[in-house]
Amino acid sequence: MIRQISATLSESYFPDDDLFALEEEKDDSDQEAIEKQLQARSTIPQIHRLQVTLPQGVRLVAIDTGRKVLKEELDLQSLQITTSGTSFLDPAWLRPLDATFRGILVSHVDSNSMAWKQGIRPGQVVRSVSAGNGRWWPKISLEGVRSALKASTLIGLEVEQLTETNVFELTLKKPLGFQIQETKDGMVRVSKIAENAPNLVQHALRVGDRVVAIDSSLGDKLWPVSTVEGVISAVTGRLPGQSVTLRFERQPGAVQPVAAAAPTTTTTSATNTVVDVPTDHKELIQRCREVLQRYSTKEPSVRSKLDLVPALVADKVVEKLSAASVAMDAKTLAMLMHAYLSCEQPFKAIQLFESSTGFRGDASSAPLADAPRSFQANDAALNLYTGTMLLQAHAQNRDLAAVHRVLAALEGRSGQIIDGEEVAPWPWTGAYGSIQPDTYCYNVALAASDQLGGPEAVQFATDLFARMKERDIVTYNTFLNTLVKAGKSTESFRLFDQMKRSKVRPDKYTYYALMKSCKNNMDLQELFYDMQEYNIPIDVVFYNAMIQNLSENREWSQATKLIQEMETKGVSPQAMTYGILMNGMLRADKPNACLALFESACVNSKTVGLTQNVHLYTTAIAAAAVLGNHERALELVSRMTAVGIKPNTKTLTSVVGACLASQKYDLAVGVYRKIEKPDGYAMSQGIQAYCGNGEPEVAASILREQRRGTRLMSGKLIMRSYRHVIGAALGKHDYDLARQVLTDLLLKGNIPSKEITDTIVNSFGIFRSSVVEATMEDKTRFRFLLFVLDSLERRNLVVDGTLYAAALTLGRQIGGVERRVANLLLQSKSEAEVQNVILGEAQPKPSMTTWEEILEQYQERIRAKQSMDVVLPTLRIRVSSHNTRQVFRAEQAVVFSRPKSSTPTKA
Repeated sequence: MIRQISATLSESYFPDDDLFALEEEKDDSDQEAIEKQLQARSTIPQIHRLQVTLPQGVRLVAIDTGRKVLKEELDLQSLQITTSGTSFLDPAWLRPLDATFRGILVSHVDSNSMAWKQGIRPGQVVRSVSAGNGRWWPKISLEGVRSALKASTLIGLEVEQLTETNVFELTLKKPLGFQIQETKDGMVRVSKIAENAPNLVQHALRVGDRVVAIDSSLGDKLWPVSTVEGVISAVTGRLPGQSVTLRFERQPGAVQPVAAAAPTTTTTSATNTVVDVPTDHKELIQRCREVLQRYSTKEPSVRSKLDLVPALVADKVVEKLSAASVAMDAKTLAMLMHAYLSCEQPFKAIQLFESSTGFRGDASSAPLADAPRSFQANDAALNLYTGTMLLQAHAQNRDLAAVHRVLAALEGRSGQIIDGEEVAPWPWTGAYGSIQPDTYCYNVALAASDQLGGPEAVQFATDLFARMKERDIVTYNTFLNTLVKAGKSTESFRLFDQMKRSKVRPDKYTYYALMKSCKNNMDLQELFYDMQEYNIPIDVVFYNAMIQNLSENREWSQATKLIQEMETKGVSPQAMTYGILMNGMLRADKPNACLALFESACVNSKTVGLTQNVHLYTTAIAAAAVLGNHERALELVSRMTAVGIKPNTKTLTSVVGACLASQKYDLAVGVYRKIEKPDGYAMSQGIQAYCGNGEPEVAASILREQRRGTRLMSGKLIMRSYRHVIGAALGKHDYDLARQVLTDLLLKGNIPSKEITDTIVNSFGIFRSSVVEATMEDKTRFRFLLFVLDSLERRNLVVDGTLYAAALTLGRQIGGVERRVANLLLQSKSEAEVQNVILGEAQPKPSMTTWEEILEQYQERIRAKQSMDVVLPTLRIRVSSHNTRQVFRAEQAVVFSRPKSSTPTKA
């Protein structure tokens, strides 16, 4: 007694080899859901744990993900890893493994060994090992097993036996697509798989599988079944679209379903797939068109870019037609090329055109390459539609020369030389041919030039537009956009006038293109009035362009009035509308107006939804930062988090800037620590916050990470950050850190800016006060200034006049040895000036002595009444108009305070 469940699961949206066995159109289903179900019915491990000792005659092999067998074996008796082949592995050992499995399998066991007697078998999975100390260690590599067992003679293994499950579940929709029957022992088994059964049933089920349980329509519990009536009752009682879950049990000897015989010829494709090809080519071609139409119903704008189904369907159709050696007709060729182009696969479309028509896809007269052709060449497959598809393919391929040649071939202009290639003569073209390019064909070529751009594309579009006899709105808009992209503002407005004189009514896309050519608000106003004359509704895009133009010209009152005008005319502003105006106000240094606009939008019930945007909140917080109002910035952050908007990096960086402007460095540090992945500007703000909070060490650690090739901060931000860190270190009297930071700055190839020099001088307050009595702090400062001079000299850099004057002034104020070293500084600078006058440029003198070494040795040599018999380091000073008086006063003070005795002599 055999009863059939009269249903078939709807086909997958992913095409397969049984695509043409479907006689009726079915709903699309998700391929991911099918694959998840196939994974759900995969093997279930049955675990058997055995512990053995002294496993002589046992070898192990490692398995990588994807069931990949590594070609190495570990002999547990000798603990040696050797290289061997993989032919010894039984494929049945790998089938129970999951695709993500990484671990170790037993590859060999001697049948007369102790391990065999204790239950170790090839194919078992080694989970953990023991070296006889009572502890078990999980291992997934042969080297790990060997290292764990190397120090002991007592070895233990813990293995698992994986076997393929006999029970699995499938969730299907009506109709199910298989037949069942009752057996004498009270079982329900699958007796036949329908020819047009879905992918899931064909892959998962076999003839002979038992139906053991089915779920209830009102719950998730599966109830056992033993009769066909019970299965039919459970399935037919479902609501439309409701799925049913069945539990199957696989019996030994279950076989794969065999398709019913049909009067067809069998051909093996390139992928070794058996393809059934009907003998009637007309019937096959008609079925191919129906399948292509079914999977090409979605528009490209609606279909996802990752949706490659039309191209996959086209591949299957080409495979079927190729197997039957069909001569392609023009309609089917156009549908196939459209399927490839909709999935952005122009190369396949061009190759299909060449193999179907026998003409080169680039329309050149060169012979077609000797490639194996899948079809009988049929020049009748060439018509205006397939030629237009070929134009689109070359446009996607960004080959303007090929577009030019194909268009010339369709127009019958053979023999012309385009980009070094002669245009081939195509049949049925020319003035009296049946193939006459229409406006749509020319528009495709114009769109290609608009997409590619460049001088050659503009010239091609200009020539093409001039010889077109009929032009529509698409023609004008495409050519207009090409001129606008090329920056031809005057030509674009001339074309617009020509368009109106030709009685072609402009649309909103015409004005969108012209907006980009407007140089001032008056031009936009003219377009605005022109759109009103043609009764073209002015939407938010046009208003945004006008507001942006007004914001750039700082006409804030008119820009704000436009927003009010939008509301009165029923045009809803976008978040971008307020963002454009707020950013313009912020760039014009009007933070109060920016915040006022944001708050007015927040209190308006019509626009409050637009303000719930992270970009608008960030702009408002940046305005608060400009005002130095950190409380307002923190309040805005609280408001945005309360409505469910998560602050991004720019938002938190703006809050840090607001706290810095208010000198709330502790708050700035706290906010900076919440930034997960700070960018370069955020890092610079964080460095400034740490420096202001008295933590220059942390700021210095951030700076050290900015290496060449991996740094996030720009050169300007890096110099600013070094200035903050050096200033903070000197303010904290941490001269060692200041030395490290300056050394790091020079080692990275940077040149200290004048701002860094001014920061060092201002930190000491040398020119603001006079020293009455020298202190150790003053002497440490003087030594640091000498270190800076030595560091610049090692890089052959010129010393700023302000830094030189500071060293002279501080040395004179301290007196003693420091004053004498200041005299040497003046002397070295004078010698360099003399050499510059005589030799034309200052020549560095070879000297291994630094200014710090001279300071250290000076006192000892004076007490020993010895002269300083050393070559003074070269000191090159850059004196500008800003510090000329400062340098002159410092040098005069040193000269008049020069001691009359103990003057060191030069070498």
